[in-house]
Amino acid sequence: MSSYFDEAAREAAEGIESAKATEERVKADVLLVAGDREFPDDLRQHIVASIAIWAIDTELHKKLPELLRPAKGKEWYEAVKASRMIEELHTIFHELASRKIETRFGILSDRPTGILHARTTWIEEQYEQNIS
Repeated sequence: MSSYFDEAAREAAEGIESAKATEERVKADVLLVAGDREFPDDLRQHIVASIAIWAIDTELHKKLPELLRPAKGKEWYEAVKASRMIEELHTIFHELASRKIETRFGILSDRPTGILHARTTWIEEQYEQNIS
């Protein structure tokens, strides 16, 4: 189990405002990871769909309230006091880790912040090698 998603789920359970803030942070991390050229396209598409469907509150919901309110994510949260978006993303990242995909900066894991750290470190090392 990924402690990243477990912690996010705990934070989201603290109340709807906490859930919204936690989802925003998780979305940012996950989308940065999914945007990498070596990230599997099928999982990238699943991530985008999961966010679009299950986020509690998105810009799209604000722009088209007559079509999307109440949002599925908000309905889910109100029913079970948990973020379905975080649950869906957790499942996707378990699938990602099970594939053991080797990239230029290491193997993709089930922890978005770990992937981001590995990629950032690799980029910094490449930069240092190129200016030396």
